Amino acid sequence: MSGLSRFRMSNSEQNIERIRRVEQSFGSSGVTLLQTGRVLVAEGTLLKVCRRRTQKRRVFLFNDLLVYGSPLAGDCQRLVQQRVLQLAGVQTRQLADEGGASFQVMSPSKSFTLFAGSAEDAAKWVEFIRSCVADHSGDSSVASDSTGSTGASDCGGGVVRAPVWVPDGRSSNCMLCSATFSLISRRHHCRNCGFLVCSPCSQHTWVLPAQSDQPLRVCDTCYSLLAEPASPN
Repeated sequence: MSGLSRFRMSNSEQNIERIRRVEQSFGSSGVTLLQTGRVLVAEGTLLKVCRRRTQKRRVFLFNDLLVYGSPLAGDCQRLVQQRVLQLAGVQTRQLADEGGASFQVMSPSKSFTLFAGSAEDAAKWVEFIRSCVADHSGDSSVASDSTGSTGASDCGGGVVRAPVWVPDGRSSNCMLCSATFSLISRRHHCRNCGFLVCSPCSQHTWVLPAQSDQPLRVCDTCYSLLAEPASPN
């Protein structure tokens, strides 16, 4: 399983010690996590669906952040490749595949799928994250998503979430024109919908501010939607 641990604050010294331990696990490569008002709510080891394969990640849920990193080979106490997501605008949903043991985290800057050890553990992660988002934002409705969409979506209030990328192994063909991928015709991901597309179907770029201030590759379908003039009210 994920080794999920939820902490109920008994005193501030315990919380400070836990956060310091997380900081130390990332060494000098991590950001400062200890600050007034921040609470470590839960932690556990999960499998993250990456572009080519699933990889182990140590995940830490704070009352305002979701932090994760990769265990260092040969030293499971050390973590590298720290990623920090602000909980503002985050939504989660448990998936039906894999017996319900997986769930998605969708944020404006990055979205992805995580596997827990069981459907029960996945449900707990979803519950904990939603609770923290609701407490952080003061609105419980923003933390839940039941649309089933993997593409970029409106969070409400003008905030847009990044798409969950379709893994490379999910399709051998372009999801727009059905061209077969090969060493010559390579896979690309549309940064707006997350689909696997060929180069001819993704010649355009667009600035997606929550993800990057540089233009990112988008598929023809998304480019047409993004470039379409807004309808007057």
